Amino acid sequence: MKMSLAKKIEKTMSGRRQRGVSLIEIMVAVTIGLLAIYAIYIVYGNSEKTKRNIVSIGEAQISGLYSVFLMNRKLSSSGGGVLTNAAAALLRNCPAGDGVDGDAATLLPVPVAIDDDGDDGSGGGRSNSKVFVTYSTSSLYPLPLAANFDGTDLVINAPLGFRPNSVLYVIGDGGCQAVQVAGVTMGTPELGQATVALGGVDLSGIGDVRQVVDMGSLERSIISLRGDVLQIQRWVLVAGSSVFQTDPEGSDPVASNVMGFYAQYGLDTVGAGAVTQWQDVSTDSSWASGGVVTKTPAQIGQIKAIRYGLIVRADEPERDYDRSETVRLFCPSVPPAACPAGAIVRTFNNPDSKGLGWRYRAYETVVPIRNSIWSPNSNLM
Repeated sequence: MKMSLAKKIEKTMSGRRQRGVSLIEIMVAVTIGLLAIYAIYIVYGNSEKTKRNIVSIGEAQISGLYSVFLMNRKLSSSGGGVLTNAAAALLRNCPAGDGVDGDAATLLPVPVAIDDDGDDGSGGGRSNSKVFVTYSTSSLYPLPLAANFDGTDLVINAPLGFRPNSVLYVIGDGGCQAVQVAGVTMGTPELGQATVALGGVDLSGIGDVRQVVDMGSLERSIISLRGDVLQIQRWVLVAGSSVFQTDPEGSDPVASNVMGFYAQYGLDTVGAGAVTQWQDVSTDSSWASGGVVTKTPAQIGQIKAIRYGLIVRADEPERDYDRSETVRLFCPSVPPAACPAGAIVRTFNNPDSKGLGWRYRAYETVVPIRNSIWSPNSNLM
């Protein structure tokens, strides 16, 4: 009797030794898997670290370039529409103070001025800078106009160009005063006059009013560093008074992680029409804002440009980055020891107290000043 096929297969399989995966083979497989996972983790971690560093440095570059863009716009506008030689000659004789900012600011609208702004934290006795910028969008060329004060309003011998909220510099035989236009009533073409309401401002302190200079929408700004934030702060004329104060709406932040801001005048000391010397107010305080407004026309005419530099730190630190970074501004030479006078050389030590290191970027540029006040032939005196 023949065996069925099923029984033959069962008999054959039962006669063979059962086989399987041993414990050693399982352990080897697990070890290989763990090594592969560890390698993936290391590659991912390094890739993520590289990505963060690239993004962080990129953000620092964006912050620096954006700051340079905004500041170039501000500085290149300096002096626009704020002064003619004729107006300067009058306003030069009636400053309200000895500086360009604050309640006691001079009325002389100096286009650009630089001051020290406190220690930069480098330990080398250097100071950050703050830069004052003045410009206007006056609808009239800022020439002195004959005027008189009737006790309430100004009557000006010019029928056009005045607008509410414009700033006027009123010149009397006993001084000068800044006022804000509250309202305008145009006279007849035959009279050629405009009546300007001042919102109750008293001009009796400057004697008999003689002339007015229309400054239009006067913009007075201060570019400075507060903490690590570069900001632009506006000074505005308080309505109904003659006092300039910081804009109650606050300052405009430009960029964060800015570790240094430095500015210098570019002077033409030989009358060649080009910059021959870079002047730092840290080494000669007579070029600070309070000194600039008292300098002679020939000295003011030497100023041809403003040079400034920024040091920007990356947004994110790097672990195990223990290399100190030396950042140079205004120094075209590679060895720091060869840097010319006025150069900024700062060394940032890595890592910090938490074992973190930072990368830094430096930005610098030169902005020419194009205004008649800086001309060697200026009548400013």
